[in-house]
Amino acid sequence: MTVDSPASIVPTQEMQWELMYALSPSDPGASRVLIVDNRYLDGPLDRKAMTAAFDDVIARQDALRLTFTTVAPDPAVVVNDRIDPPVEFLDLSGWTETAQSDRVQELAYQENRRRFDLGGPLWHAWVVRLSEVTCLVNVSFSHVIADGAACDVFMHDLLTAYQARTGDGPGWTSDAPSFAEIHTIQSRRFEARADRVAHWRANLAPVPQNPVFTRSAPPDADLLGRARVGFELPTPTATELRRIAWRASTTPFVVVLTAYHVLLSLLGHKERTVIASGTLARPTKAERRSVMQFVTDTYVCVDTPDGAALRDVVGNAHRSMSEGVENLLSYKTIARAVNPRFDSARPWADYHLCDGHFYSGASYRPASEDSRLRLRHAYIPGRPPAEQSSDLVAGALPADLFEAWDAWCGPSVAMGNPRNGGVLLYNDQVYPTEVMRGLVDTYLWIVEALAWSPQTKVGDLREEYERDRRLGT
Repeated sequence: MTVDSPASIVPTQEMQWELMYALSPSDPGASRVLIVDNRYLDGPLDRKAMTAAFDDVIARQDALRLTFTTVAPDPAVVVNDRIDPPVEFLDLSGWTETAQSDRVQELAYQENRRRFDLGGPLWHAWVVRLSEVTCLVNVSFSHVIADGAACDVFMHDLLTAYQARTGDGPGWTSDAPSFAEIHTIQSRRFEARADRVAHWRANLAPVPQNPVFTRSAPPDADLLGRARVGFELPTPTATELRRIAWRASTTPFVVVLTAYHVLLSLLGHKERTVIASGTLARPTKAERRSVMQFVTDTYVCVDTPDGAALRDVVGNAHRSMSEGVENLLSYKTIARAVNPRFDSARPWADYHLCDGHFYSGASYRPASEDSRLRLRHAYIPGRPPAEQSSDLVAGALPADLFEAWDAWCGPSVAMGNPRNGGVLLYNDQVYPTEVMRGLVDTYLWIVEALAWSPQTKVGDLREEYERDRRLGT
């Protein structure tokens, strides 16, 4: 894959995948899969300096000036010389705390449903002043140009630029890589060698056909809805899992991933499960300085026969993960290898190449200790304004397009770092919350068994799980 010219560029491998994933089935060309982040900025707000800081970050990061010139299965993009900052300021400092909370919740709800025209710009920011010493910075990206880690890069670039503009910091000490540099890195990483294609054809085909999770989507179900169930591991359990990982010569992430494989095996009544997991998204220093789409999914294919001990399944997962990392390819190349209908079905191809998704949650770096400013991560779920209804509901889509959206609505796990807890993310209008909470409880039960009784057979867990289901416990 090559760069055609400065005016017309072939997107990176990950961007092509996310473009297909983000196009709205009801409005092709409108990106509806978003990455949204909220941070509190503690310190006095200088609006002029903040406006200049946004300009500085836009000039530094090519992704923020990127727009699509062709929206199609084989798109083209351009990196503009400059764009007007898509930034809005809102002063709520004179409002009551209750009124502030209501307005911020409404704003968060709207940003989680923002429509990005792929003609650009593909991001937007709010700076909301809450008091003399606190403001909220909300930023939303089309998933086509950014992933979860990009939020961290963006926020810290913004803070660094702001500190430089106010005289409180030295500014950046190194440049961010250009789009062309990232394109070259990714093209080399995802070279479609015959041996890599053969690996996925042998290990991933045929792709899973039957969804593991039971869904219930009434016609008025909001397909843009998101909810979460958080969970934590007891400290002794988390410590024991690290020992299990050490004995298996793997990582704690692979161990907790193994427990999720077993969960999907129990739910789906199958001995082989496939999980998509993002790995090695930013392995180089250059990539870690870039606001760009670096989601690199590998598919972990694991056999969980009844006679296998949990510790043996850990070994299976480790081998599959290692082989997947050694054979990384773009989503499009893998999909073509295992799905003969891929090209004819585009752009609404079958996204269900796996039974579930299990990712490492983004880690947030604190501000430097000598800074007068602090960035604090904020979870703001959002609340719709009174009587506002969703503009994308299940009943408005034909069955094949609903299937495409279901891949986005479906449950996924983001595991924290360190591996002592995480969140289950899902659409609570498609997947009942009580069912999702029960799923988390079952997952934690499997984690405890893996930590303290790794010799337990999968079949024994399956029998106990089925018995409890029959008894309703």
